[in-house]
Amino acid sequence: MKRTGTTLFVGLGLIATTLVAGCGAEQTGKAGTTVGSGPKAELLRAFQNLGDPQELGVQARLESSRADLVKINAAQPKTERMSKEDIDLAVAALDGRISSNFSAAEDKTLSDGPDSYQVSVQLKDSSLVDVVGVDDQFYLRVDADWWTDQFGTNVAEARTVFDDVPPVFADPGNALLDSRWISINLPEAEQALTKDGLLEDLTEIGAPDPTRGYDLLNSLKTAFEKDVKVTTIDGGYRMTAPAKQIAESVQDDLAALTGDTEIASIDEMPDQDVAVDLYVDNGKLTGLNVDLVQFLEKPVKGANLALDVEIDQQAEPVQAPADATVADVPAIIAYFSS
Repeated sequence: MKRTGTTLFVGLGLIATTLVAGCGAEQTGKAGTTVGSGPKAELLRAFQNLGDPQELGVQARLESSRADLVKINAAQPKTERMSKEDIDLAVAALDGRISSNFSAAEDKTLSDGPDSYQVSVQLKDSSLVDVVGVDDQFYLRVDADWWTDQFGTNVAEARTVFDDVPPVFADPGNALLDSRWISINLPEAEQALTKDGLLEDLTEIGAPDPTRGYDLLNSLKTAFEKDVKVTTIDGGYRMTAPAKQIAESVQDDLAALTGDTEIASIDEMPDQDVAVDLYVDNGKLTGLNVDLVQFLEKPVKGANLALDVEIDQQAEPVQAPADATVADVPAIIAYFSS
């Protein structure tokens, strides 16, 4: 289970592509055209409706327990088992969630593509990391107390790093340690990083691209024509599709979304069918649930490890944070280069 993180993102990709595959076979035209009747047609209409609003909210979290994680872990091959520390980390993650909001430009809808985004990684009542992208500006805020504690220090000690450095570096650094927003002008930062040859190095490392979260769904609308089984469940539908075929189709999108350059290995997963539960209310997709146990090399009957996703088509618009401290990337690079 060394690739538990990859398994999770494979599950996310399968959700998106299974939805597209199940709907695409009956799609005969653009949104609003006749698509027939039956479960697949209902899901198609719900999927098309995701592009109607100006805002969309998505919240994802894991469902499980320590007992179930221990049971699942013990059933895996020895070389794939998690350590006790890994299990402790996984249990802590059960109190967390990832929340994302996407907004379209003024007088546009999400069918035209998102214009701005906000992503928050939350643990219990704390927001560990918040990022916002609006126009050419990227905003970042962190829970400084939590992060410094992870590195075995505290905010007061970390602040000493900025005691004898110029404001161009100290101001955004201290803002982060105050858990305040900093802003980065992306075109200026990209130009400076390219000039110094640093952008290529960062690209090779692999950085997650949060904007691909919504693009993943859109980019797959016409990519699949597969036979998918759809059955009715309480509040929605269960879709069953070949896992390997779908996984192979989404690996590039998932690699960009997660920054995991090794995710291409998902095409080595066994050729089996997987199931995804999707929930629909008044023609709108409101959530989905996928049993992640089915992706494991050694599934464990009765053990719970699932990804639960809530979808809000009336989310608040994404807005740029006020009073953000500017992080002048070109000036910071120049400082370190001098």
